This record gives sequence, C-alpha cells and structure tokens, in this order.
Amino acid sequence: MRCLALLPVAAFAASAQREAPAADAWDRAMSPPQREGTPAPRKRRHAGEVVRNTQLWSTLPKGGEGGHGAGAGLARHASGAIVLNGQQFERQFSWANISGVSYLIPIRNQHIPTYCGSCWAFAATNVLSDRWNVRYMGTGSPPPDLLLSTQNVLSCGNEATGCGTCHGGDDATVFVYAQSHGIPHESCSNYMARDTTCRANAPIAGDNRPHCYNCDEEAMCYSIREYHRLYVREGSIGTLSGGAAMKAEIRTNGPISCGVMATHAMEHKYSAGIFSEPPSDHDSRINHVVEVFGWGVDDRNNDYWHVRNSWGGEWGEGGFMRIVTSDNAGAAGTGNNLLETECSYATPDRYAYD
Repeated sequence: MRCLALLPVAAFAASAQREAPAADAWDRAMSPPQREGTPAPRKRRHAGEVVRNTQLWSTLPKGGEGGHGAGAGLARHASGAIVLNGQQFERQFSWANISGVSYLIPIRNQHIPTYCGSCWAFAATNVLSDRWNVRYMGTGSPPPDLLLSTQNVLSCGNEATGCGTCHGGDDATVFVYAQSHGIPHESCSNYMARDTTCRANAPIAGDNRPHCYNCDEEAMCYSIREYHRLYVREGSIGTLSGGAAMKAEIRTNGPISCGVMATHAMEHKYSAGIFSEPPSDHDSRINHVVEVFGWGVDDRNNDYWHVRNSWGGEWGEGGFMRIVTSDNAGAAGTGNNLLETECSYATPDRYAYD
C-alpha cells in the first residue's frame, strides 16, 4: 500500500504504543540466506519512490522562524519556548474539530480500483481542498467539501509540469500545477488509478482522459471546454521542516503535506493509538506523502501529530493516524518516520473558470 514518491533520505524503523520486535518475521523473511562467516549485507528496508523535484524544492521559499508563510510570526520567547505571534501553541489543535465543525474532506483511497502510487497527488489535493474549507470558517456558511480530481493531476498535471505518475511524484509540483493551470472537481475526471494522456481533441477512451469530460446515453464521451478549477495563489507555495514551523503553518493557514517513511508496521500493523518507530540502522527513506492537520497529547503525556492517509477508511483510525512528535516526552518515544523533515504547502486563491 505504500505510495511511490522519490528521494532517498537518512535512516529510521517499528511499534505502535506497544513494543516493536527488534527484528520481526517480515524482516527475516526478506533477508537472503547467508553463508557461514559471511557478514550480513545491509539491506534497503521498505524502500519506495517519492519522486522529488529537487530543483523546485531548492528554489521554493522556506517556512520556519522568520521565514515564509506563517513562519514570519514565529519567535523565541525569553523562556526558550517558540511562540506564534506572541502566543504559545495550544496543547491540542485539529482542523477535524473546530468548535464541533470539521474542515476536512472525506477520506479517499489511492489504491481503488487498482494499486497506484499516487499518494503525493492525494496529499496535495487534500491540502488544497481542506484549506479551501478553512476559508469558510466564520462566514456562517458550511465548508463546501470541494473534492479535487487526482486523476486530472495524474493525466494532465503530469503532462504540464511532470508532477508524477502512478510510479511516484512530488506534492509541491502539484501546487505549481494548480497555480498555473488550476485543478477541477473530482466529477470532471473521476479517479481511475492509472496513468493516461490528456488530449482534449483525441477520442476519450482507454488511456486518454482530458481535463474535464462527460459521456452521454450512447456512451459517447466529449470534452468540456469551460469548467471550474481551484487555483493556488501566486507566491504562496513553500516548504518547511520541524515541529514549530509545522504547527505555525497548520494553525494559521490549514493542513500541510509531509513526506513520511511508510513501513511494514505502519501499513500492516497499525490500527489505533499513538504510532512510534524507534530509529534503525537499516537504510530508510521517505517513500510516501500524507497530510498533517493538527496535533495533540494523550493521557499518557505522549505528544502526537494528526495525520490523514490515502489508504481508505478501513486503515488505521478510520483512515487517520496519530504519530509521535520528535520532541515527545511520553513513553511512546520520538521515532516518527521522518515526518517532520520534508513538508510543503500552498494557499488556494479562487475556484473559477480561469
């Protein structure tokens, strides 16, 4: 179920508020037999592909203390605590519950109707949809729950910006695509979980799906030339790392997308609770992208992040998970699978024809 998203990182590894085996059966099964006296080779564990646009990431403005986005409001108090606009962060905050209102769209599944490594597209479009919902806070109108088309991103976004395919991609490049081209509603191009071309003047069948289309009662499909798209505001795309920068951006502007090291334990063993994986000397890397939409602390004093995945509602806590922060002082530990190292964000501008 791991998504493909491309960039090797450092090193990490497995438990979920329970003890993780030092070397579980899955790891042993994946290890080739060794001749006696031969040192065991270092193996790549849970390696996937997050296809990072490293040139783009190197040029995007960085959030954080005094930086881009909400980071401009971060400062260090005389006590040593980091504050946002002079105020300390709440112990609990979640865009899933602001005075009883959720600003999150429904959980989705990147692997239906077939496996597709498109987590990067789901995380980025979830962020944009949820941030569009956040704009409605305090207006008296309910959040619109605007579902954006991930198939449009796979088909047309990749042709326009090289953002990615079912074999991996980059969430920040999706924001670039939304800035220049806009992303339509899910109903413009329903998710197929496969790579296609995006030719408006070619027959709409098989592996060709234009930006927006419909089909009639005779099964004849046709392109829709004028359609609404969600655009990203110019200059709002940024990257960040670290807990304080993440909290500042989430609290001020809405959820963010973050790379994570998806492992066997995360994918197949996590069902509830606070997830934590202690560091490992195995090779490890970011191979999946998720949305982070808040933080909290449990009754055992474990500080954690609220995370939305794209593996369907039967995974984890109804499609969500809680994973420890890197500065957690509780018993669950601080291993959070590189979650705080590569995050990105963007601000929606308008939902319009152009």
